[in-house]
Amino acid sequence: MEINKEREMSLQQRQLVDHYFDEGQYDMGISTLNGLRDPRWLPSPFGAIPTIPFMVNVLKTLCICRQHIRQLVYLALYPPPDPSELASNEKENEIPEATKLGFKVHKEVHVPNPAATIAAQDILMEFAATNTPAGLLRGLPKYVERNSEEDVIVGEDDEDSFISKKAKCFRHSKNCWEILRDGFVKHHKEEVAQKRGRGRPRRRPGGDDEDEDGSVGYQSAVGENAWPVLQWLLAIFERDERLTIASENLQYSSVLLSQVPPPRMGSGGRWDVEGPLNVICASVSQDQERRKLCGPRLLTLLINLTNSTHMDMKMFINVTNNRLFTLPFEELEYLLDNLHESAPVKRFKLNFYCTYLSQECSIGRSVDRPRPVRRAKPVSARSKSGTSTGVSTPTLTSNPSSGASTPAVALRFPPPSTGEVARLLTAPPSPNETNPQVSILQVMEVKSHLVQTYVALQPHGWEPMFGNGEFAQVVMEAFNLRVGQGGEEAQKAADRYKKFFQARLAILKPVSS
Repeated sequence: MEINKEREMSLQQRQLVDHYFDEGQYDMGISTLNGLRDPRWLPSPFGAIPTIPFMVNVLKTLCICRQHIRQLVYLALYPPPDPSELASNEKENEIPEATKLGFKVHKEVHVPNPAATIAAQDILMEFAATNTPAGLLRGLPKYVERNSEEDVIVGEDDEDSFISKKAKCFRHSKNCWEILRDGFVKHHKEEVAQKRGRGRPRRRPGGDDEDEDGSVGYQSAVGENAWPVLQWLLAIFERDERLTIASENLQYSSVLLSQVPPPRMGSGGRWDVEGPLNVICASVSQDQERRKLCGPRLLTLLINLTNSTHMDMKMFINVTNNRLFTLPFEELEYLLDNLHESAPVKRFKLNFYCTYLSQECSIGRSVDRPRPVRRAKPVSARSKSGTSTGVSTPTLTSNPSSGASTPAVALRFPPPSTGEVARLLTAPPSPNETNPQVSILQVMEVKSHLVQTYVALQPHGWEPMFGNGEFAQVVMEAFNLRVGQGGEEAQKAADRYKKFFQARLAILKPVSS
């Protein structure tokens, strides 16, 4: 059953958790939070408001903003100690601190251990299944005006615990993508070494980690310790999407939308998805399947944002397409093949396949798309110029329907005409002197995906498309290669695609007869 209304945890509950966190007993604090976890109660965006005992007959109440979710996320991101640092002579739980008298004392700090990090990662996933997405993400950075109560911190300097002080680093971030960056949370020994001028400085969490072209490098978009937090965020976004379907009959996540910056001019739709695209590209380059799947999951969520009226469809598609073009073909294919199917996803894929073929085939283009900048893989060469060539195709008059979606979204995301699809299918690949076989194989693979995606958007599927024989002729022509073109492997691939589509046609013949 979904959650209708949640209330804040009581003061006593918050004080109990804060006590354990203040004393560095993170496992006990997390265990207590887990025992208090309930759909009716929100983990506090604020910690307890502790009362200090009588001091000169005055009772002081300090309002300390100790956001439990922020603290859990900080613990979940906390890196394990560097083995080389463990051999140092410094005490693990002490750091030097200046005093008013001018000399240094050692103040005990409660450094999280790996067990606390794992416990924090686990309870975050438990909260994602129990409480509302909006309630859980109140304490994390986003592109909306924050509640003034969340931003006011009173009397916090000397009374804050180690974890509450450190968790304030989230207040300096603009969005949740920044907190995933490599080096956002550092082990305290690394911080101490940098303050003393020792150790190698790491990249700034807000980003000055740039490639030669000035763009933020996505190899560091997700730190080694940030993958569990990314998976937690994805679980929250996906659940929020399901809740929006139930309440508004629209498939998109409003909390994810708050992670996309509003237009700079103050009007129009949102479109700047550079942060999540960095995360997507970093994900599909991973070897572990669970990490790799984060890319398709996040891209699916981004595409579904186009179901709302808050996105600039054209700008979003252009930015996303240009970024995906930089991926090695194997990673690009994995990303698109593992998207969760929805009407917007199908239209996005159709648009992307058409754009890809318009760039890779000899039908003329005015602007080169970005070249891959990462690992050396067999990616088709981009021609710097192209001449338009006439393509003889059967005359097709039918137009694809909008598919299952809202009329407004269908109009904002118009599919290409059948004639345009036919023109792209029958256009030959652009010359690739470096590796012509790879280019032809990739183009045929994309053409196959284009056909299947295009037909999937038709109201009656394959039958009307192949019934009159015109589109079938176009599809067969798409995989016709000249003798010797592309080598033996390309010829075998072309035959394989032909047999696949011929089999689909053979199934339909008895129905149409």
